[in-house]
Amino acid sequence: MSLANVGPSTWNMDKARQVTDHVGGVDKENNAMPNGGKATTKAPAKPKPELSPTWMFNSALISSPVDLSSLVTLSLEDPSAILNEVGLLNKMVDKVLNAKNSKRVDKDTRLDVLQILANVATTEDEMEKEKVRKVLAGVGEWFEKYMESQELSPSRHGKRVEPELHKSMLKVLCRAYDYALKTDDLLELTGGDRRLALESVVGLLEDGEEVVMEVVQRAAAKPGQRAQWEQRATSVRHEKPLVVQLCHLLLGFTRADTYFSSLDEGFYYMEAGLELPEYTIDQFSVEMDSLLHISMSSKLIETLAKAMNGALFSNGRVLEPADHKAVCAVHGFLQNLYLYATDGTEELRNYLLSDTLLVPHMVLPYLERCVYHAAVMSRRAQANKDALGDFAGFADLPEVAGLVEEVSDLSLDYPELVQGIESTLRTLIILSFRAPRTRLMFQLLHRFNPTPSLLRMKR
Repeated sequence: MSLANVGPSTWNMDKARQVTDHVGGVDKENNAMPNGGKATTKAPAKPKPELSPTWMFNSALISSPVDLSSLVTLSLEDPSAILNEVGLLNKMVDKVLNAKNSKRVDKDTRLDVLQILANVATTEDEMEKEKVRKVLAGVGEWFEKYMESQELSPSRHGKRVEPELHKSMLKVLCRAYDYALKTDDLLELTGGDRRLALESVVGLLEDGEEVVMEVVQRAAAKPGQRAQWEQRATSVRHEKPLVVQLCHLLLGFTRADTYFSSLDEGFYYMEAGLELPEYTIDQFSVEMDSLLHISMSSKLIETLAKAMNGALFSNGRVLEPADHKAVCAVHGFLQNLYLYATDGTEELRNYLLSDTLLVPHMVLPYLERCVYHAAVMSRRAQANKDALGDFAGFADLPEVAGLVEEVSDLSLDYPELVQGIESTLRTLIILSFRAPRTRLMFQLLHRFNPTPSLLRMKR
């Protein structure tokens, strides 16, 4: 019934009944009388509005120094929330990384921004990752000089400070560019300082996992009180692709083409197709001697063995082709140190064999995993051969027998696995050459002989 068909008297009577029922406190629908006979209606609670990342960043700029812990936590838990904020990452770069005010924006604040960029760069969406690359292009020359002034020059005590800024920037670049960075790019980041570049790689490997400060709720809000929040340190383990990328960067330090291309005269000679001057070759040997010394003094091999063990052998899964390539890169780095250095090679062999965890943490677990994989591949090849053995009654024909053998051997075709085993055995030959057989490592290697299981693998 519409209001046009309702008479004034009828409408007034209906309205009077509603008022009487309300005043009397009678809830005719539920037959209840709340609040001592006075019927009241409680409005539904409005949901608390969530703070946007832009609001959080603007409010953080008020403090001195700027504290971005809440945004670091958000970038770790929900990277898309920051990526979807239009212009937020550009504002972070402009107002923090490129800011010249060192009182309000200190080194820790800049590290927070780099951590945020590294967290959001883990996205698998290529368009979102492209946003991070465009933001990185906005990093100005002032910040590059700031990094140089903070970490290139020795500290007041005559020692280098930990290259935290370079480590964080390297992590951002690795993730933003899909773990395809080259050693030349790293040397460009460090201004050609090879020692700093190596320390940045070693530092990331040594960390193994990154410690970030997150803001968590300690106590919920009570009536008349506010909720209590606190900062808490949490550790996030580096992803395996990052460890694999760092291994390839290490190999690049010992490659002659990387060294010569970083020199002005070397780049000119290589582009022109001319022979390099003899003094540049001698200088390369000097660089390898220095790199060998740094590798032994900084516990690089120890750190590398632990990182590889945690990244490749902790989950018990079958290794992927990229894992085998990472193992080849590590052994290539060690072998190039031994082959290209002119001083300290004997000490390096003894050091690798007796004073590091290279053999028990990397060599033996890798060979054990490869032997298991080789056994699986051999059984698969034999099963294929048995299945194709009786080929419609023509198994006795030479052509059919050759075809069956060829098809079954396809299961043994795994070049990355073969290359990884070859590089590992080559390193073992270098380490064990003319070494006393009474050492503990030789007893371990004697008990573990993978040769019979590897003989059937296709080369």
